[in-house]
Amino acid sequence: VYVHELKQVMSRYILKGGEDPSVKYSRCLLYPCLRVRNDLKSLYSISDDRLKPLNYFFPYDYNLSSSNISLKGNYPLSFCGVGTASQRKGTDLFIQIAHIVKRQYPEITFTWIGGFENISDEMLYRKMAEDSKGGPVVNFIGKILPDLAQKVYMDYDALLLTSREDP
Repeated sequence: VYVHELKQVMSRYILKGGEDPSVKYSRCLLYPCLRVRNDLKSLYSISDDRLKPLNYFFPYDYNLSSSNISLKGNYPLSFCGVGTASQRKGTDLFIQIAHIVKRQYPEITFTWIGGFENISDEMLYRKMAEDSKGGPVVNFIGKILPDLAQKVYMDYDALLLTSREDP
C-alpha cells in the first residue's frame, strides 16, 4: 500500500476505533518521505521491516518538446499550481499571489491544474480569481489525464506550491 498523506489526514480517514484494514493486512507500506513514515509508525506501530521508501519520480521524456505542445500563451513567465483546488492545497494563496504579481507584471500567467472539491469551492475560487475588470487572474484548466501530465507540466516555467500541508 502506498501512503502519501500525513497524520492529520490519515486520522481523518481511517476507521474509528480500529486499524485501517489496508494498513493492518499489507505486508509492505510505501511512503514518499520520512515524515509520512514516522506518522505511520506513531499511528499504527508499524515495524521497520514493513516500511519502504518510494519517492516521487517524474520521468522525463526527451522526445517531448514544448514547441509542439502548448497550453500557455506567449508570455515570458508562467506558473502552475497542481491538485484538487482546496484550502489544504492553498488555492486561495495561489490566487492571492497571482493578484499581487499581475498588478505589476500583467503578462505573467497563472494556471491551476486540477478539479474542485465541490461546486461551492469552485464558485468561491473562480470569484476570488476575478480581477477588477471581471477577468480571471488564474486559468483553471481542470483535471488532466495522468498520461498527459508530463506534456502539460512542460508548458510552464515553474510550479508554485502553496499547499498548507503536503508530504
